[in-house]
Amino acid sequence: MKTRLAILTLGAVMGLLIVQPVLAAGRGANRQFYQKQRICQGIYSGELTRGEARHLQRQHHHFQRHQRLAWADGTFTVKEQRRLRREQNRASENIYCLKNNKRRRFF
Repeated sequence: MKTRLAILTLGAVMGLLIVQPVLAAGRGANRQFYQKQRICQGIYSGELTRGEARHLQRQHHHFQRHQRLAWADGTFTVKEQRRLRREQNRASENIYCLKNNKRRRFF
């Protein structure tokens, strides 16, 4: 009985250790979706000029490339998580700044 309980507990802990990086990546994907949505809303409302929107979309694709490279070897290290989080923070700040810089796109 004790052996089964120990094996079950060990299995649960190992499962959490394996799932944790996948959950972290899921949060990043969700954040990417909302950032892309903010870019599209800025284009639609005219808050972003064509050049600003192009810059933000290029930054979005650049992040996706880095994310694919981080997962290419099958592991997602803490260093890679930090780098991607930093890129997402920078992208979010850029979206905010460019949407609020008083430049308007007139249709």
